[in-house]
Amino acid sequence: MKLNNLKAGMDMVDVTKVEEVLNSETAKTSEYYKHQEKMNSKAQKKLDLLVERAVKYRLNPQIIGMWQKEADKEIAKYPRTDLCEHYLHMDMDAFFASVEIRDNPAYSSVPLAVGSTSMISTSNYVARKFGVRAGMAGFIALKLCPNLIIVPGQFDKYEEVGRFIRGQVLYKYDPMLRSFSCDEASLNITNYCQNACLSPAEVGARVKAEVHDLTGLTCSIGIGPNPTLAKIASEYHKPNGLHALQFQTNEEMLDFLYSLRVRKIPCLGRRTEDMLSEIGIIDLGDIYHNRGLLWGLLPRKTAIFYILCPLGIFPTSMLGDADSANSTPGASNGTEHSISKERTFPPLKSKDELMEVFHIVLHDALQYFEESQEIDCCVGTITLKLKYHSFEMKQRSIRLDPATRDYALLAETAKQILSSEYYPTDIRLLGIKFTLQKNRQSVYRQGKLNGPNTKADTSASHNQIQVISID
Repeated sequence: MKLNNLKAGMDMVDVTKVEEVLNSETAKTSEYYKHQEKMNSKAQKKLDLLVERAVKYRLNPQIIGMWQKEADKEIAKYPRTDLCEHYLHMDMDAFFASVEIRDNPAYSSVPLAVGSTSMISTSNYVARKFGVRAGMAGFIALKLCPNLIIVPGQFDKYEEVGRFIRGQVLYKYDPMLRSFSCDEASLNITNYCQNACLSPAEVGARVKAEVHDLTGLTCSIGIGPNPTLAKIASEYHKPNGLHALQFQTNEEMLDFLYSLRVRKIPCLGRRTEDMLSEIGIIDLGDIYHNRGLLWGLLPRKTAIFYILCPLGIFPTSMLGDADSANSTPGASNGTEHSISKERTFPPLKSKDELMEVFHIVLHDALQYFEESQEIDCCVGTITLKLKYHSFEMKQRSIRLDPATRDYALLAETAKQILSSEYYPTDIRLLGIKFTLQKNRQSVYRQGKLNGPNTKADTSASHNQIQVISID
């Protein structure tokens, strides 16, 4: 197993030492290690086949040239980035851990993680120096840092702080902001900058100051001409940083993007980086110059997604959405995006405990939808995400036709997906995602959001529900 040390606060970590612990005999007996090895084995088989095909195709420049023309014709359909737009991405610093430290200052100078011995949700910057990071098994984190303090998550408190920040600070800058989790938000501040006669960087500084003054917490701000570039910018000076990516010309933007490593793009993870590096693609410039090869090697929508990245074209749905490769032309204008909520939790003992967690996550997702100001959007697809104790991940989706804002139907449909999995209690994470689309012919009855135990009208019609399985 390899350590991803790209997270803020981990740049000075002794990677060799950490990977020795990750690959120790004790770690190898864990379900997490076994799952990763299984996934790595599958990925390696696909990678070997991909490399073999790449070598073969590169011997035929004529066919690659033909594929490049096809790719260029397809990507020409997508609207280019408007450099006059200004987006702000706010990312709270080590959010869960920072809230715990704020409420218990004794934690401020000690290595701290939120989670359990099974799974770490986040860690503070002191713990990150030892290689402890989100997604790591807690017992491995304790091997890396024996003095680590692990506290259970208080997710209701984190959600409340997130709502407070949006309500008291962010909405006045952009009432239509998009919040992908309780600690991140994307705002279009173009109009605010014009009306207030402020530069984007000045607005970013105001947001940082207001968040800190009202909550005692710090955040990192990124500014760019589209949401994804703003998110990339937010990573530059974490924690408590502000960075603006502003380009005078499209050529300036392309020069910047071509130099970016593949991993810098949100949603392009380690396996994608490994896959592309095996065929000689290291940065976004390599992606663009090899677009003909990628067009022939990869599934069509995946190839389009990769090739758009070096052009600065990122469908809105990519932020916080691993399914972004399935975006379609026009998505960058916000015709389809998603809202999701998820929770990790200790082992469940019964179906009743599972349903309690389900209703809490469902309520959180519906509340996000209600707060999102997406008054012209309806839910077109509901996805249930389940991670088991074996670390196996499953996603099950139901497409709604027509799309709807009917809370009762949304709740009942989500419950229907869960029941199709026979109410599993051997899970450690449950998430619900609503994929939104602009209203066309949609069911608009909204209903009332009452509380965590939101119940649905089980008589809701499912005549036009299509079930999609994603393993």
